[in-house]
Amino acid sequence: ARFQGRPSAWCAFVDPTVSLHAPAVAAMGVDLERLLVVRPPLEALSRVAVRLAESRVFAVLVVDLLGVPGRATSAPLDRWIRVVRRLALSIASTDGCVLLLTAREAPRSLPLPVALRLELQRVGRYRLRLQVAKDRQGRLSGPHRVELTPGPRAASSTAGDPRTSGGRSGRASAAPEGAPHRHVDAIAG
Repeated sequence: ARFQGRPSAWCAFVDPTVSLHAPAVAAMGVDLERLLVVRPPLEALSRVAVRLAESRVFAVLVVDLLGVPGRATSAPLDRWIRVVRRLALSIASTDGCVLLLTAREAPRSLPLPVALRLELQRVGRYRLRLQVAKDRQGRLSGPHRVELTPGPRAASSTAGDPRTSGGRSGRASAAPEGAPHRHVDAIAG
C-alpha cells in the first residue's frame, strides 16, 4: 500500500502464545496503529482465524501456530487441513494473504493444502537459510541465504532487558545457529 501511495493496510496477527514482541515489530517498520493482535485460547484459534479472514478487512493475516521457538502450541495440525481450505475460500478473489507459521517437525498426517511453503532456518546470528518447499506450479528451489541487518536495538546494550536477553534484539531473533526449520505457509487468494 505504501509503494502505491495508499494508506497503510490493515494487518492481523493471531498470537495465542503471546510471542509477538511489539518493539521488534515496530523496528521492522510495521505501522502498529494498523496492526490488530488477537490472543485467543488454543481451543478457539482456528475459529478466530477463519472469522478474521472472512471479514476481508486485513491485507495480511498471520496465524502463529509455532509460538515461542522450542515450545509447542499444542495445536494439532491434522485439524488445520479443513481450516486452511476455509481460509483459502475466505480470501478468494481478494488481494489478501494468510500466513501460517508452523514447525517443520510438527506431527501431521498430510501436508497442509497451501499455495506456497517456505522453510526458514537460522544459520548465523544475522543469516537465514530460505527454501521454497512448494509453490502453486510445483516448483522447488535450492537454499538461499538471507542476510539480516541488525536493528538499532541490536547495536545497543540490552543485557538488563529480559525481553531481549539471550541474543533476542531488534531484527536478530533468539533462535540459535542450526535451529530447527520453520514453515511459513501462504494461502493466497
